[in-house]
Amino acid sequence: MKVFVSHSTKDKEFVQRLAAALEEADFEPWLCEVDIDRGENFVARINEGLGESDLALLVWSPDAGKSAWTEQEWNSQLAQQVEEHKVRLGIILLRDYPLPPVLRTCNRIEARWDQAAGIRESLDWLRALRRHSVDERQRRERQKRVLDRVRRLLREREFAESVALAKRTLLDFPSDPEIRKLIELAELELKRQQHRVKAIGEVRKLIENNRFADALELIEDLSRVYPNDLELQTLETLVANGQREQAKGKRLEEIVSSVEIPPSTLPPAVPRPSPATAPAVRASTQKVDFTLTAPAAVAPKVPFELFVWGIEPAMNSMHERCLHARRGHSEFPSKRD
Repeated sequence: MKVFVSHSTKDKEFVQRLAAALEEADFEPWLCEVDIDRGENFVARINEGLGESDLALLVWSPDAGKSAWTEQEWNSQLAQQVEEHKVRLGIILLRDYPLPPVLRTCNRIEARWDQAAGIRESLDWLRALRRHSVDERQRRERQKRVLDRVRRLLREREFAESVALAKRTLLDFPSDPEIRKLIELAELELKRQQHRVKAIGEVRKLIENNRFADALELIEDLSRVYPNDLELQTLETLVANGQREQAKGKRLEEIVSSVEIPPSTLPPAVPRPSPATAPAVRASTQKVDFTLTAPAAVAPKVPFELFVWGIEPAMNSMHERCLHARRGHSEFPSKRD
């Protein structure tokens, strides 16, 4: 930890003992008479030393209170302390001199009656600040890791988890405005996500009920709120396919309803013989006259007998008669021939 020692050169003896004690305690003191070489820009080096230091110790005395340079130094540290909300200035009371009202709120170390005790107390105060600084640095590193995780969850659209994590972090860092902004953003995105899930569920119900026109209208409204949403684009394609299928079904129904099927003109079916009369029919014979179309030299009309109990004998008999007719016989022989 680097400590800027603001003092008057007339208090040089005490300041040198203080600097030696700081170095033994592993602090890095910054003194203008030590750290500024002859010929360097004094103002620039003072500004550089104040900027590089973690805090400042003001050695207060009548000479320091009357020094314009000392006043500029402690004024800059007070301004930085207010801006950073962090302790940047401690006062060692070396000799009696009234403190300005603005310095009365700073930590004061008594060294007017015992300078050695004042140096020891200064070291104890600085050690406590160093421990707190290490803890604060660790807290800030932890806060940075948590905020990075919250941002990553937001990018991954895990809004519920990001809100819960940001609210837990706010308990440790209640005054951090960045955490509050992330919570507001995550809650807004969570509400949008919940609204989207609910609306897409309604679209799916409309599609299941074949209400494609209503589903398409709702998808168009959602697309204006959630542009380039892949799930909405998929549902829109599904609705378009459903509308085409629905139109095909309607046209088919219209075609079917417009066609009039005439009544059947088929002849009545021939009744089959009953089991009681079937044997008599099989046993009986019947002479049937057939009129055949044959060459002019052949008589086309010939009688023959057809036994009804077997189709194969009848076909054989018909084949023989056709052969006889083609050979010029005027009469077909009977089966008995």
